[in-house]
Amino acid sequence: MTRQAVDRWLGAGVLAVIAVTAMTAWWLHRQVKHVPAGASIPVTVQATAYREITTIPVTIDQPAALMVDRGTVYIAGKKAIQKHRRRGPRMIGDDTPTTVSGSVTAITYSSASHSAYLAMHDAVTPWLEGVTQEGWPTQPGMRITGLATFEDTVWAADAGNRQVSGFGLDGKIIRTLAKKDEEKGIPGLLLPGGQFDLAVNRRGELFITNPGRHRIEVFDRKGTLLRSWGVASMQPGGFSGCCNPVALAVMPDGSIITAEKGRGRLQRFSDCGNFQEVVADLGKGDGFDLALDGDDILLLDVQAKLVRVFKRTVTE
Repeated sequence: MTRQAVDRWLGAGVLAVIAVTAMTAWWLHRQVKHVPAGASIPVTVQATAYREITTIPVTIDQPAALMVDRGTVYIAGKKAIQKHRRRGPRMIGDDTPTTVSGSVTAITYSSASHSAYLAMHDAVTPWLEGVTQEGWPTQPGMRITGLATFEDTVWAADAGNRQVSGFGLDGKIIRTLAKKDEEKGIPGLLLPGGQFDLAVNRRGELFITNPGRHRIEVFDRKGTLLRSWGVASMQPGGFSGCCNPVALAVMPDGSIITAEKGRGRLQRFSDCGNFQEVVADLGKGDGFDLALDGDDILLLDVQAKLVRVFKRTVTE
């Protein structure tokens, strides 16, 4: 090849590179949304109005349940209940946990009977002034993973029978709900993790988690399904993993707090399911329960053996 031929070949190559570069720049130019000079480019920032203000070390074995009553935090687990009293930002704990006869899986308080109630796997037991009373008769297949009260009814999340059971204060079951019923539009509970949770708002509506369906379902006290919401998603407003949410609580303003295992994410929704905000995202965790102290959110983090206290720091 002569020198002139080489020069022509190199020149053509350079022109081709320039042409490709120009075409690429033109294509990229068409893909970019231009912002006027001096304007800011919008970015999405994951922010939260809450911060973790303190933690409570959990000293009992197999912690599973959390309750707050008149400023006292109760952490229940294997044959013991740990107590801490809030004094402003400080937590004052009892030196020795209170002993109970079995492993507690759920705990709640009833203002109607002025008594706490413990779930010990397959039975509900009144717990009055730290003394365990006679347990209520157990039901076949019952395995309780959550408790809540409204007026003179104690509601139990019965994962064994995949239903919610309502007890009168005499220990007799007066109603069951959330059982699969296609005619009534009730899909039934899917519980791959073997548990679900429930809470009651001031109107007496029951909010229950349906983890396998990634949904929250809302029932009235007669068992009518009022509404439901939820979608499987890692994005804010969705529920991640195989089976979430695993815990929930109702805020004083009626909004709903949910907790997801695996990711350790807390979210807040309106009582109709409109996503409002991410409260916290721990990034990991397995085993949670929720309780409230006014507007403060308490999370029992079983894996870390801590109760985490979150306070709102930004006013809406």
